[in-house]
Amino acid sequence: MFLFTASDLYGECCALYGVKPNRDVAGQLAGSNFLTIRRIDASRTFLGELGVRALLEFVGSHSGIRQLVLKKNGVDAACVEHLCGVLRESPSLSFVDLSDNPMSTPSVRLLSETARAVPHIREINVENCGVSDDWMNRLERCCNANSELQRLGFYPYGPVRGLRSWETVFVLVLGPESLVQTYCTEILPYVGSFVSRLRLRIAPLTIDKADTDDVVKNKVWRCSSMHNYALSWCVVLIGEKAQWPDADISALMAVMRQEEPVVPPLRNKFGVLRDPMYRHAKHLFVYTLTSFHEEGPYKGNVSTVPSSVWLPALGITVPNGMNAPPAVAVRSGNCWKVRCLTDLSVSLCSVFSERPRSMALLEEDEGSDKNLWETIEREKLVGSLHPRCKDIVHYVESPAGQSSVPLILYGAADIGKSKILSWAAANYSAVESLRVVPYHVSHENQSLVVLLFHLLRVFLKKPKRMYRSVEELAVDAREVISKYDGEMVLLLISRIDLLDSCGGRESLVLEWLPSCLPPSVRVIASLNTESPLLTAFRKRMPQPYETLITSFPRQVRADLFLKEVLRRDVRKTSEDGGAMNDGGTFRPFEPNKSLEGAFLQKDGSQTTSFGVYTASFLQRMPNNLAERDMAFILAEDVPDTLDEILTVLLRRYETISDPLTVQYLTMSLVAAPLPISEVIYICEELGPCRRHKTLPVLLMMSDDGLLTVTSGSIVHLSGPDVRRVVIKLYADIQDLLSVLVETHLVRLIKTRSPDMCFYFGHLAPIMIANGSVDVACSFILDPTHMDALLSRDPDSCTHAIDLIFRLLNTRQFILELGEDISPLMDQTTRRRNREALRSALEFLQLDNGFFFQSSLLASDVSPYYLQAMEAEEVPYTVLVPLNRGDEDDATYTLDCKHLPVYCHLRGEYLVVTTTQEVIVYSATDFQNELMRSFVPFELNQNLRGALVAAGTRVVVIGDEQLLLWDFGRQSFTMFEDTTASLSENALDPCFLNLVVCHHSKEQLSVIDVSKNKVVLELPTLEAASVREAFFCGGGILAHTLYDLFLIRGEEVVKLAHTGPIRRVSFSNDGCLIASCVREDIWIWSGTGELLHLIDAGVTPVEDLCFNASGTLLLTWQTEGVKLWHSLSGKHVGAVEPCFDERASFVSFTEDGNNIIGRCGSHIYLWNVHTRQPVGVLTADTGCFTFVQARNQMMIGTTSRNEVKIWRLGDAPLPSIQSVREKKPTTMWRKNGRLSSAPIVRVDVNLNGSLITVVDGNGSVILQPMYGTARLDCEISHVESTAILNDMIFFTMKGEGRQYFWKRLSEDDTVTKVSLPRNAVMHARLELVKSEDEGSMAVISNSEEGSVIYVYNTSDWTLTNQFLGHSGRIIQAIFAGDFLISWGDDRTVRLWSLLRHAERAIYSHDCSIVAATSGPLMTLFLVDDRSRLYHLHVENIASSVDARFVADPVELSLTIPPTSRVRAMIHTSDLLVMSTEDGSVYLVDLRQGGTVSRLSGYKCLSLASASSGGDVYVVTGHWTGEVLLHLVRFTEQM
Repeated sequence: MFLFTASDLYGECCALYGVKPNRDVAGQLAGSNFLTIRRIDASRTFLGELGVRALLEFVGSHSGIRQLVLKKNGVDAACVEHLCGVLRESPSLSFVDLSDNPMSTPSVRLLSETARAVPHIREINVENCGVSDDWMNRLERCCNANSELQRLGFYPYGPVRGLRSWETVFVLVLGPESLVQTYCTEILPYVGSFVSRLRLRIAPLTIDKADTDDVVKNKVWRCSSMHNYALSWCVVLIGEKAQWPDADISALMAVMRQEEPVVPPLRNKFGVLRDPMYRHAKHLFVYTLTSFHEEGPYKGNVSTVPSSVWLPALGITVPNGMNAPPAVAVRSGNCWKVRCLTDLSVSLCSVFSERPRSMALLEEDEGSDKNLWETIEREKLVGSLHPRCKDIVHYVESPAGQSSVPLILYGAADIGKSKILSWAAANYSAVESLRVVPYHVSHENQSLVVLLFHLLRVFLKKPKRMYRSVEELAVDAREVISKYDGEMVLLLISRIDLLDSCGGRESLVLEWLPSCLPPSVRVIASLNTESPLLTAFRKRMPQPYETLITSFPRQVRADLFLKEVLRRDVRKTSEDGGAMNDGGTFRPFEPNKSLEGAFLQKDGSQTTSFGVYTASFLQRMPNNLAERDMAFILAEDVPDTLDEILTVLLRRYETISDPLTVQYLTMSLVAAPLPISEVIYICEELGPCRRHKTLPVLLMMSDDGLLTVTSGSIVHLSGPDVRRVVIKLYADIQDLLSVLVETHLVRLIKTRSPDMCFYFGHLAPIMIANGSVDVACSFILDPTHMDALLSRDPDSCTHAIDLIFRLLNTRQFILELGEDISPLMDQTTRRRNREALRSALEFLQLDNGFFFQSSLLASDVSPYYLQAMEAEEVPYTVLVPLNRGDEDDATYTLDCKHLPVYCHLRGEYLVVTTTQEVIVYSATDFQNELMRSFVPFELNQNLRGALVAAGTRVVVIGDEQLLLWDFGRQSFTMFEDTTASLSENALDPCFLNLVVCHHSKEQLSVIDVSKNKVVLELPTLEAASVREAFFCGGGILAHTLYDLFLIRGEEVVKLAHTGPIRRVSFSNDGCLIASCVREDIWIWSGTGELLHLIDAGVTPVEDLCFNASGTLLLTWQTEGVKLWHSLSGKHVGAVEPCFDERASFVSFTEDGNNIIGRCGSHIYLWNVHTRQPVGVLTADTGCFTFVQARNQMMIGTTSRNEVKIWRLGDAPLPSIQSVREKKPTTMWRKNGRLSSAPIVRVDVNLNGSLITVVDGNGSVILQPMYGTARLDCEISHVESTAILNDMIFFTMKGEGRQYFWKRLSEDDTVTKVSLPRNAVMHARLELVKSEDEGSMAVISNSEEGSVIYVYNTSDWTLTNQFLGHSGRIIQAIFAGDFLISWGDDRTVRLWSLLRHAERAIYSHDCSIVAATSGPLMTLFLVDDRSRLYHLHVENIASSVDARFVADPVELSLTIPPTSRVRAMIHTSDLLVMSTEDGSVYLVDLRQGGTVSRLSGYKCLSLASASSGGDVYVVTGHWTGEVLLHLVRFTEQM
């Protein structure tokens, strides 16, 4: 919206003076965020008198300009006068450069007077202006005095605030309704976005015509800020000449009466410095959008209107002595935006600016929940008054012996259990030997997953392993707590009965809590009496301690009520309640026994919050009740119960404001706690509420205790009682508001709101409750969103894991209900969705920073990898690896145009089904494609798979359609409303008959595929629709949601289960049937008799299958793959996992001797008897999506649209070890493994066509960049290499007096080149070539000394020998006619190749660990403190004045000093650094030093190349891999 606002305003100012806008100045003003403009430099151009006046006109409209450079620009007396006027009005302008402008004495005198009058002017440069020394000194003294005042008299920053605390700034906006609305929609949101970096929220308050004096005063008070000396933020907008309403005038007068602080002199009369004070900023802004006819025209685009003019125009008479500011006359839309935005933002930034604080403080702040401790501090005093506190003291302070048990506080709702726990937390937090860990469970914070991860951090510092289910997490938390033996911990959990198991078993809420606690742990939990958890606690052995919590004593409750009444000053006119109490004289309130008795007779007085709401009711009682006795009013007019009084209060708010505002405000907070600004936006922008009505109601409800506003300016419903009543009253709009809040929160996260992590923490339950499962899946699987969340707050990882667990359990729950989101979605698709979520779950738990970059380094198994590769934009500069695949060792590879989803091999044919077509191959020659069919299904039909039937017939299965295709005859037969199970068992043993389902008729039938018609309709089943049907033995097995049915002719046998059946399998002869219901395995006989019911573990069984003989049963769960004896039901053992990968599909081979497992890009085979891996097959790229073993062949489809086929008998299976190590490649662009030894050097030749690699064995590998076969190069014991034209130069170990070269086109001819006689035999040599390949340097390092030899490559003559470094020379680079070297002596030296001498030297303050050449003969270096510097040479042509200048490069992320940099390269404004721990850091100089990281990348060496417009980085690794990466740059800032 404001892309060219500043430059457009500058153009208007130039038009005002009849000059053209200066291109250089306009370029400095261009850009969307003109609020960040702090300096305007016109020294590189000439503006002239009118041009300077135009620029000053703009500066007068921009309150944020701090520095103005007008050097040599023809500034005359008129310009100086104009400049002084701007200086007097500007709150920021403190530096002005007027040098090289002829200036008269009156002009200098005016500047001096201005500097004396404006204390923030620190420097006015008038050098070379013809000014006398006397006036120069005067001006300098004034500026120095101002500078000293600003430096010593004020704190440089505002008051210290919490690192996570936000503050809401209320701005009172006065004026005509149309102008107020324009200001609130155009100005305040943009200012709010800008100051959000200071953790500020902006909320407008307006004056209504009906507001009484008390309400007006309260609104003015609300807008005051203690950070700005209790001055109220106020904006006055003056439109047409019309008198204001009395309420607006009253508000303006109240603001103008506020006194600004007086700034005392810096020193007293004795010369003693006073203490510094905080700055105060302008708080009252007056703008007029109309012209006042006064004598003399207003020159310029912006002028000021004196208060003596604009105040009478509004009908305001100002008393003597009251100072009113002039009004700024705004004459255009651009001026309106620039002036209004900069005025308010500059004042806010001045008041709320903060001193930078260390990361240690930030981490310490992150470790504490400030909101929770605020609640504890607020409730501890009340909690201490309960008599049951002594039970807590006895429990905590009694010796535990060998073990202890938890203490359970139970009682009715809202009688003070949480306040007792708050007292315990506050009381014991001061004990040094005890660590207090409070945790408050509420409707806004009820995730069990979040609690369990919090407990793991408390007792273990960090999770110790990967968690794939909530069950595993709960079990691990229980074990960690049981084994804890550290400092004593007091764990306080309020309302444990509100914990949500995230869709898992309800018993999980307690499974994490041990029955017996170790001596160093105490646990106190509270719950309501009616909770079923209380019964579960009592069934535990040993039982926990119990304490019944009754209501507070009668006198305590009465005293708390009377204290609240006195605090609210009920008998006086309420500041907020003026709309109800319009006048009258009230008698002073006197507490008495009758009032106490009337209160205690109320049923609701048993609760702790009833007294607060009753006092609020009395404060807002109608006028006709005000004169009656308070006790009588309490007895007769105050409702008896808590729900009733809350209902009455809500109805009164509806009367004061309007019903819609109250409903939308409260119901939006039922969905989630929200910042004040977002509540207003939802109600007034997204909802139908009247503008400027939401905030007054919110503040009123906050004062009355129904809402709580935390220090972060987050609004919450004050308790479950308020939530319950609000939902009961406004349940009809709950769904609407829930969806509205969800949509808004998602938008805020996607637009990178500063509070995005807070919103994300509350988003999961809303999305699940609204049924937005698909939206939640796509959101959680987006690496861009997750990177933004995780980079801002690591706790977002826990909330992301919580959301994934909810999605997994929700999908299972929907499946159990039989109401799948896509009822006809086949099991393959369901499984693929579950696999994506589970893969995301694992990937999130492995996150260690820079999530998007880590996603690009993942495999195809990760959904984040696929999304990151397809992302149009990247959040920061990243490396995209291009050759991390494997060798293709498949016997056959079939390429498909579309993604293959299913394969079926039988007899002579292999049928491959893709998403768009069906392809038939010959089983004797897989390269022979027999037929291809584009199936004529409807557009919305999913192609699920195809089965080979008898002869040349193929059964093609869709969601609701089935096609019989005889590819031999080229005939098609379509069956509508018909589908079949995607299993070979859907066909009979002769492959002639097919059992199918008709979902609309809920009917099973049998189709004869040879006759293309239904030949048998099966009996109707007494259940819901059939999910699958198979031929089983001599009958048909039908699978419904909760039952299995065996159909033999007209006989139907029902196999009833206690829960939804996930999967079913049966032996080849049909004598055994196995099914799984959550964690249980049901084994049946072929006649329908239940043989075994097996508990398989803590996680649901995903799949199961029998071996060929039916004696063994294989199950697959999240916790692993297990083997069972099917006849006895005994557990045989678990299959040993490989590569820490989790299987996504398992089955037996046809002979039953091996187990097949599909795990990402691998297919594993395990021996059935030993359960040990016997081999592994690998997809060279992508991951496997389907696997089938048949006829001693393994068939797998991949995510890269390929079908892989292996003949298992042709060659031995690759071992696990060989696959882990990878074989050296012959296809480098696919697999980067070039050596079995680490890659210590990697280099790319000048034209980017050849990579030279040196491994740890000293072998040289020459790999063409485009992936063709490597060049023969039988060279060993090599230390360094260099490629020049068609020759390779190299040095060898132990050969310190010579180097070697050979032509790339020749085989074995090696030529020696001797160094000068002073060369040392045992020296280590390093070769360096120039970019033009005209020179080559040989660096010789030895104990005797270090020297650099420089050769001319045209005739190989020695041209230079450079001596100077006192230690090892690390490296050197050519820079034109110079050579730059750096060494262990902490120096960088510049050598002249033409003068044969040292030209300049730079000494660093610590060791230099790495350096690389930069643009234009510069150098980047990193020292051992991980600091980055940019070195350039000034006066390089001078042998006397040449010197190095080192500029530190500011980084967005500090590289840890422990990660010592090993190597560094520079390419296209990108620095790539590898560290000793193998990590790679990217420093994007285009983005101001933005840093990203590839953690634990095992990188040893670096090189770069470019091709066309693409930039590549080549990395050498410990693993012997040389990886090629494409650099993707983020968009320019």
